[in-house]
Amino acid sequence: MASLYEKIAKNHNHESGPFHTILKSIKQKYRAGMSGDFRVLDLAAGHGEPSSMIAKEFPNAHVTCTDISEDMIALAEASTVYLPNVTVSLADMADLQFESNSFDLITCSYGFMFPEDKNKAISEAHRCLKDGGYLMATTWNKLPFMKFTADIMTEVLGETPPPPPLNPMSLSEPNLFENMLKDNGFQDVQSYTSTYPMIVSSDHELKFKTLTMLVKDKLDEVDGWDKARRAFDALSEKYITVDEDGTCLVDGNTFKLTVCRK
Repeated sequence: MASLYEKIAKNHNHESGPFHTILKSIKQKYRAGMSGDFRVLDLAAGHGEPSSMIAKEFPNAHVTCTDISEDMIALAEASTVYLPNVTVSLADMADLQFESNSFDLITCSYGFMFPEDKNKAISEAHRCLKDGGYLMATTWNKLPFMKFTADIMTEVLGETPPPPPLNPMSLSEPNLFENMLKDNGFQDVQSYTSTYPMIVSSDHELKFKTLTMLVKDKLDEVDGWDKARRAFDALSEKYITVDEDGTCLVDGNTFKLTVCRK
């Protein structure tokens, strides 16, 4: 799972993707730079982004890179080992171990969609942020990648499937995330959207595993792998575009960057 996630996460490095978009927003807010005691908390950082980008752009700041997964933490440690201003730490964003009012900036790329208690995770971010500090977080608005997976599961189950337990689209309803932020004490809440493609492997088997990664347990449970493969083959042309150079893309993936202040 971690290796497949890492392959998907590489897409997020796209110029219009979440990491560069967060970094651009930080540079706009902190044009004068960051002092030596400036502290950044990066939640759900996965393999170490945007922690690495922030640490390289602002070498005087200290970045605490966190994730709830030990596998992801291992990847983050490997990718940030050369950055002296990064500390990697295992952390549950709904139950953070950090002191209140201890960070100047909190970032989170595709993280707030997943905690069971999302309000608790937002409240924890608010608690750890200093007065006047910013939270910058990305959430999915539109994800054809997920629609492809849902259509495969419809063919397997014979009915529209429920959302997966880890649902990337759980905050896609208009204004839902913004209102949750306001309800938990954040102010000056503003959102911006951006779209970028997902590059998937040209290898048929790896492409199939990537598109069914989030429903693997369900396919095991219902012994649905043969049906899933047939559905994948039938639906691929609808969702996957092949560029002139042979690159396979799932296009139209749209996310929202939300910026707010404590």
